[in-house]
Amino acid sequence: LLLGLAVTVAGAILVNLTTNITFLADEWELLMRRTGWAPDRFLEPFHEHMIMAPTLIYKILIGVFGLGSARPEQLLAIATFLLVGVLVFVYVRRRTGDWVALIIAALILFLGAAFEDLVWAFQIGFFGSLAAGIGALIALDRDDHKGDLIAAGLLVVAMSFSSIGIPFVAGAVAEWAINPR
Repeated sequence: LLLGLAVTVAGAILVNLTTNITFLADEWELLMRRTGWAPDRFLEPFHEHMIMAPTLIYKILIGVFGLGSARPEQLLAIATFLLVGVLVFVYVRRRTGDWVALIIAALILFLGAAFEDLVWAFQIGFFGSLAAGIGALIALDRDDHKGDLIAAGLLVVAMSFSSIGIPFVAGAVAEWAINPR
């Protein structure tokens, strides 16, 4: 219940903060330079990050909603960020209990000084990598073949969003290497 309240409040704050914001900075990379559907539009790194999933997301949302508003991109980025908060809670809860997990999730949901990253829809690249990576860690907790397959799929998703997926891949490889199964 308290996690639901925290997610709802964080989401409402972020929706309110993004009300009058349009496309910003690096988003124009996706809007202006990555036109068309050729493979190089998806495979070209942005700085050191592969941004295949964000490129696809922006293309689909622009195709459906147009360039009149950044709201669809913002809402999807906010939802992805809130998912990160919930997944952190699930992952930590299994190790520490409800209260510690709630505190840690709340710290994530209300980043304070890092709020500017939360109002910038382009950060869906990082949010997507974090959500998929944490989801992979949760899947590995199953300690079975199905969990391994789910984790492997989520790690591919994490890498398609940004290079933030690399530490999750390294962690999964370490888990697979030391697991006697």
